[in-house]
Amino acid sequence: TTLYDDFDCSLLKPVNQNHLIHLLKKFNLIRPAFNNNKALEFAHHDQDIVQHLRNLFLQQLKPQAKLIESYFQQAQNNELSELLHKLLGSAKVCAAEEVYHAVLSFKESVESGNELTNEHHLKLQQCIKKTLMGHN
Repeated sequence: TTLYDDFDCSLLKPVNQNHLIHLLKKFNLIRPAFNNNKALEFAHHDQDIVQHLRNLFLQQLKPQAKLIESYFQQAQNNELSELLHKLLGSAKVCAAEEVYHAVLSFKESVESGNELTNEHHLKLQQCIKKTLMGHN
């Protein structure tokens, strides 16, 4: 069958967010937030450790996003750089690759000493939102 022949792939209004995410993942239209194979390498191939670290990461992500927003708006670059450094390490260990790359770009922008633009900040916030949305 084709995509359009499969009734299970249809969306009815009102659209259920979880059903939409399921369909997007089913057809590989969104990438998973975490690279499980890479996370297992960091955790010595222990899935329980991976899940524990991932849960901690997800619990801290929303408050960290709020702090990032606050530091960015108030131009508190030292605090922002410090927080991004911590988030970078957490994202790497959990293999949250999209968040990791967005944090790295934003951190480099903050530490360059140039005037900050919204571009890296917005990309990071979008990655965080996407990661949280996919795991609620």
